[in-house]
Amino acid sequence: MKKIKFSFKPEKRGLKKFLGELEEKVLNVLWEGKELTGREVFERVSKEKKVAYTTVLTVLQRMVKKGLVNKKKKDEIYLYSATLDKEEFTKYIYERILKGVLDFSESATIAFLIDILSDYDPKTLEQLSSIIEKKKKELCKK
Repeated sequence: MKKIKFSFKPEKRGLKKFLGELEEKVLNVLWEGKELTGREVFERVSKEKKVAYTTVLTVLQRMVKKGLVNKKKKDEIYLYSATLDKEEFTKYIYERILKGVLDFSESATIAFLIDILSDYDPKTLEQLSSIIEKKKKELCKK
């Protein structure tokens, strides 16, 4: 898999933790439309946010460089598509972040995660416990 470049902004909400505002809108449009021209991306994004056509094209080019978007030429027209679908993207981002945090301090990360989950919603600890038990059973079968 091609490495995707992103930054992590924990104070932001949703995909804005990893993407700029316009990048998020562009990716959402591409996830809905599959392969689109720059003009089609612009038309869909500009329904939600006032933005110049050239700005959308610039953002698309930057997203291609970051590995977030694919660009291919078909019949003299460039088509853009998301490198990963939304589910794959979410999994990729969380894996990278969690592996990075675990590399820093595995035991502290696990302890903090449990503390955060118990503060967030105690039911999530039960969910985590059942996921761990399920994973243990899977590993024992191997």
